[in-house]
Amino acid sequence: MRNRTRISDISSLLRRVPGIREFEVLMESLPEAAVLVNIKESRILISNSKATEITAYSRDDLQRLEIKQLFKKLMKPLYPTLNETSLIQPMLS
Repeated sequence: MRNRTRISDISSLLRRVPGIREFEVLMESLPEAAVLVNIKESRILISNSKATEITAYSRDDLQRLEIKQLFKKLMKPLYPTLNETSLIQPMLS
């Protein structure tokens, strides 16, 4: 069974400037897959366990990927006629 963070715990985290650990706790409490991305470098900084479940990548593997590599893997089967630029550019604008 997954360890769930209570909403009151999250509220207390958001009252001050969060560090990386607080972002990890917040992301892990989300019910959906989520990644935090450094847009300048297009790199995944943090991912939650749901993201590892749906991508089949470990957290370490996700952090080695550029975000466009992940989107290409996940979206290309759904939209085979789209090229890489059309898949990623609207999300980064």
